[in-house]
Amino acid sequence: MFSFIKQLFGNKSGKSRRRQKIQEATIQFKDSPAVEEKRYKQPDADVHKLMIQATRIRKEKGYPEAIEFLKDIAEAYVREGNTALVACMNKLIPYMKRDESVSYSVTYQYLEDIIQRMPKKDPYFLALHITMADLIKSQNIDQSISYLENLMDQVKTNIDFYDILIKRIDLYIEKKDDNNAKNLLPVARNLLHTNLDRYDYIKKERKWFRSCANLNYSLIGRSGKIEYLFNSFVEFILDMARILDPLQIESFHHRKDLYYKKERGFEDSDKFNSALEELNIESKKEFIIKQLYGYAFEEIPRLLGITEKQIHFKPGQEETIEELREKKLFSRKPFRELPEIENYIRQFVEKHVK
Repeated sequence: MFSFIKQLFGNKSGKSRRRQKIQEATIQFKDSPAVEEKRYKQPDADVHKLMIQATRIRKEKGYPEAIEFLKDIAEAYVREGNTALVACMNKLIPYMKRDESVSYSVTYQYLEDIIQRMPKKDPYFLALHITMADLIKSQNIDQSISYLENLMDQVKTNIDFYDILIKRIDLYIEKKDDNNAKNLLPVARNLLHTNLDRYDYIKKERKWFRSCANLNYSLIGRSGKIEYLFNSFVEFILDMARILDPLQIESFHHRKDLYYKKERGFEDSDKFNSALEELNIESKKEFIIKQLYGYAFEEIPRLLGITEKQIHFKPGQEETIEELREKKLFSRKPFRELPEIENYIRQFVEKHVK
């Protein structure tokens, strides 16, 4: 197993291109008070291939082999300070949970050791605490909530802890602790601002609307289901907005096709169908979906400033230097169209509910 990892990450006679790239951006761990600055390695495409390989090993040889494979990769990522460690842990820990030969305490201790070895102030590794919360939840949801509460009590809440805060909210919703969930939602929303990286901001807003949708669905009464539809539809629009980039327009069309094929989205979910039934508008489902998809796939690109040529661009087509420059500048534009999207969806839902 270790020999295979060496082939992936380099060897003594000649380090691979991947290894060289990793070494160029390695975290300088804080070994002494004099070392204050840290550098970290952003994950590259290889992590996706390695996770696919782990799945293949699990199917062919079982969980123990796949676990050892992922542990070797994780160890390399820890040494290199590679943020791909998070993706690796999100694959490895569920495997350890499913392997009957690995106890909960062993899994917990392993993940706790990984967390302790990573820089405590770098936001890129805070997601490991969400992985830990999920592990603890498999035993006790109250202890999982307490774990995140204690973690956040030690720090001043800022944007770095946004995803952890959303996780707390989702756990409260799952526990049916609606009051705590309601109290934290505005706290999380207040951390967001449009001068964040465009795509990170959209991603975080989408998480917020998804949590709102889940909370409102759990509430008794017609108004809860109306708010569930509103928040679900806004989340859907944000899912499409986040993938919209004129430099990679094929990704937008690919995601659009996934929705049409019902391989992604809420269209056939139990929650959505139940909400329509409770609101007595299940007969409008096909029409609602058609209009909503039309808005997301046709109007949203125009609203966000994508030209007709950009939306229908095919690889190999000629384009001017100015057109290419315009595409590159798109990702730097702040995302400020959310109020307009919310207003449209609010009116859309009210019209169909009435």
